[in-house]
Amino acid sequence: MALALTTVAVPLGTEAESQGRQHLDPLAWLLADRDTLPLALRTGAPVAVCLTVHASWTCCAALGHWPVVDCFGPMLAVCTVRLLPPPAPPARAPRCSPGWIRAGPAAPRRWCRRTRRGS
Repeated sequence: MALALTTVAVPLGTEAESQGRQHLDPLAWLLADRDTLPLALRTGAPVAVCLTVHASWTCCAALGHWPVVDCFGPMLAVCTVRLLPPPAPPARAPRCSPGWIRAGPAAPRRWCRRTRRGS
């Protein structure tokens, strides 16, 4: 996928001048590669890849380069992070349960008193 997005970025980058943007210099091409090639590692470290790709994309845009050239990498990185499963709450439940079990009997009796209606 990373190579495919890099392949798409190359012809798109040549269109920058026709869209009224500055010609992409070697630094812009390097940043475009840094926005797509790390995606090959996204299954192993999706959050780190997402942060790296977005940092590079921000640098490219801050330098005045056409951000459309390398926008596909950050979009895929965000989608990958978004699709991560949430941490499993049942795995944490056994660690929290003893605290709640102890908290019940330890509650002051005045909190547990019943009040009669009308009094």
